[in-house]
Amino acid sequence: MKEMEIREKVLKLGEAINNHPAIIKYHKLQKQVNNSEFIKSHEEKMAILQKEMVQAKEYNKEKAYKKYHKEYEECKNKLDNYPLVIEYREVMLEVNDILQLITAEITEKINKIKEN
Repeated sequence: MKEMEIREKVLKLGEAINNHPAIIKYHKLQKQVNNSEFIKSHEEKMAILQKEMVQAKEYNKEKAYKKYHKEYEECKNKLDNYPLVIEYREVMLEVNDILQLITAEITEKINKIKEN
């Protein structure tokens, strides 16, 4: 198979992947996640709380650490249970399964070609 033929097949495969309903849904949800103020604010708060926990740990401030850790867990729980995040993670798992299947198929076909 010539290099040009391989490139064409790879492009067709890329198009087929991008047109798969799960991939389309993933991209749509990804945009929603990236534009969600709720998600952004919770991620920012969690990052700040992580820094506070590290500092409290470094200075042996156990009470402060526990307070920040509790706030962090509450914030994480809210984010984990946010419907958009739940749906996004589910679709991300579906997309991952699809890509693993494609990768396995390609690997299998390459191995068969090598054997011949």
